[in-house]
Amino acid sequence: MTRQIVKVGDQEFFISNLDKILWPNLSITKGQLLEYYATISPFALKHWMKRPTTVIRYPHGINQTGFFQKNCPNFAPEWISKATVNSIEYVLCNDLPSIIWLINQAAIELHFPLYQVGQPENPDLIVIDLDPTPPCGFQDVVEVAFYIKEILFELGLQGFPKTSGATGLHIFLPIEPKYTFQQTSGFVGFIGKLLQQVFPDKVTTERLIKNRRGIYVDHLQNSASRTMAGVYSLRALPNATVSTPVTWEELPMIDPTDLNIFSVPQRLVKVGDLFADVITKQQSLDLVFERIPV
Repeated sequence: MTRQIVKVGDQEFFISNLDKILWPNLSITKGQLLEYYATISPFALKHWMKRPTTVIRYPHGINQTGFFQKNCPNFAPEWISKATVNSIEYVLCNDLPSIIWLINQAAIELHFPLYQVGQPENPDLIVIDLDPTPPCGFQDVVEVAFYIKEILFELGLQGFPKTSGATGLHIFLPIEPKYTFQQTSGFVGFIGKLLQQVFPDKVTTERLIKNRRGIYVDHLQNSASRTMAGVYSLRALPNATVSTPVTWEELPMIDPTDLNIFSVPQRLVKVGDLFADVITKQQSLDLVFERIPV
């Protein structure tokens, strides 16, 4: 093992094996992984902070099986940002040193819940997760997403799309953190049933993968126990893709594989953080729940 001391902010700590190949097909190293997260951190930190962090680690690269980790390792430095939720001590990505230390554990993917620490029963985000099953592809997802946009508009709500980093799309709705997951899950369940009526051959809410056909709308993703790939998180996939915010205007032209470890830092310099309003725009669902059965 090769190790070196780095100083990040006010903290000094070891990082290791910078030359280790994590994406064999692209020859992407652990050093490049660390560089990516350091580069995008000014845009990502405000989205990640105050949320318990679950990572997927790939110490032997993406061609080997990775593993989820929720608990903060017992060898973590004292200065690492942490919070305990339901008896689990999580790392918080509240600052750059904590992020870089965490990524140094070969944590390629960062996943976060839809709530902030201190309010685990009251989400401040809703996600409508569109996950296509072949033969449906991303363009089918886009078609369904625009219908969802119309539904949200009729309900006086605004949704913000981001690629999942795989073949799907996440539509995020920032909300006031005063509702329960039962309510938000029911809301997405209502939308899923409506989509099934409009696209009977294309949309499904079938939970069993073996029985699933078309684009899956998973309302249960809106649960305190579930996490989503964080905005700007890399995915452990062959193209080193990134879960990336996009505008509704560009969505029909998007190829998710073009949004990756190489292109996203440059894109952020050009377009900025397209999810900036997700942080500040707290939407009320009071009138929505008066109109729809949940």
